[in-house]
Amino acid sequence: RDAVVLPPGEGESVEIAIYKEGNANVVETAARVRDALDRLENRMPSGLRQQILFDQSIYISAAVDEVRGNAIIGGLLAIGVLFVFLRDMRSTMVIGLAIPLSVVATFILMLNRGVSLNVMSLGGLALGVGMLVDNSIVVLEAIQRRREKAGEKADPRAIAAAGATEVAGAVTA
Repeated sequence: RDAVVLPPGEGESVEIAIYKEGNANVVETAARVRDALDRLENRMPSGLRQQILFDQSIYISAAVDEVRGNAIIGGLLAIGVLFVFLRDMRSTMVIGLAIPLSVVATFILMLNRGVSLNVMSLGGLALGVGMLVDNSIVVLEAIQRRREKAGEKADPRAIAAAGATEVAGAVTA
């Protein structure tokens, strides 16, 4: 509990602690409490004031924003590093497009399943983006190896399918 020490002459105070239920979202709950306090403040007699002593949602929102920012920076850095090592704009763009598409698909699934966007889910999403990049590199390397063996006249679609099939077990694992 946070203790409030009032200067002499400030009068008495009342402290109300509000806790969310286990399945509630802290940020949404805090926003609803702030809205209720704003409505209450308009009805308070003159001379009374209210003050929020502790709001856990501020720290949670900051942590979520930090994870979100790091995920974006990490994705951009991954694309940059891929281009440096692969030296192929087309392969880099394939992976670069796969990252936002997979993130959007994940957000749609999260929305449909009722999973909230929090530090844990964003951390998992960032980890998933890393796995996507790793697996994409493995598949691209297998396709490139097949392309070098087959020569110029081979069907690119057949080579891509054969390369992806070759490493499908490892990528799935």
